Amino acid sequence: MNNPILFVSLGPGDAEMMTLKACNALRQADVILLPATRSADGSLTSRANDVVRTALALTAKPERTDGPEQPQICLYPLPMKTDRRAAHAVYDEMKADALRWQCEGRRVVIGVEGDISIYASVHYLLDSMADEGVDVQQVAGIPSFIASAAAARQSLISGSERLLVVPGNVEATELEQLLASGHVVVVMKLSQCEAAVKAFMRANPRRQYHYFENTGTPQALYLTDVEQIAAHHFPYFSQLIIK
Repeated sequence: MNNPILFVSLGPGDAEMMTLKACNALRQADVILLPATRSADGSLTSRANDVVRTALALTAKPERTDGPEQPQICLYPLPMKTDRRAAHAVYDEMKADALRWQCEGRRVVIGVEGDISIYASVHYLLDSMADEGVDVQQVAGIPSFIASAAAARQSLISGSERLLVVPGNVEATELEQLLASGHVVVVMKLSQCEAAVKAFMRANPRRQYHYFENTGTPQALYLTDVEQIAAHHFPYFSQLIIK
């Protein structure tokens, strides 16, 4: 019987924030498939690869008699475009490779930045496999907004507060309605709604804003000053907690 294909959540960027279950899955894998980005000069960069290699170096090796001492790591460049057809083509390539390796009896892990259950586009791949009857499992991880609140020593929600997590398609008027109804709002993928969020901030300077980018990495940034946040460019790995 073939081993299940594991979709392993890698957390926000700090290998030490990965769960023990996730680390064990990486250590016991024969092959690990990871997302990457192709730069203008054609080179590949992958934050997921950095996290995985650090985790493998930090954790103890299990005794293996049926596979390689170190897993094979394969990078797949994903185009960061609103039109997801190009990304789905890469996911289809990952799927074909993963199924082939699974049929060969290899332990296959697909690494996912953040948590697989929260706005992870790679869930398209998991659903596609599951629809075809492939044995797939997902391993939970720490989402970036939880790690960010911890890093800032903030209580994300307390008492009767309600938390709402929204993606980067939110509008300023929508934020006004959500906060007026008593929600604490986490906006993820800020680079996709930068103008709308900054317009809301200019109109509502007395709200509490907690801006984070690259949480869990040496490049991490945390800002609370409205003017500083409004003057800052929002990269892909950024989020905002509004109270």
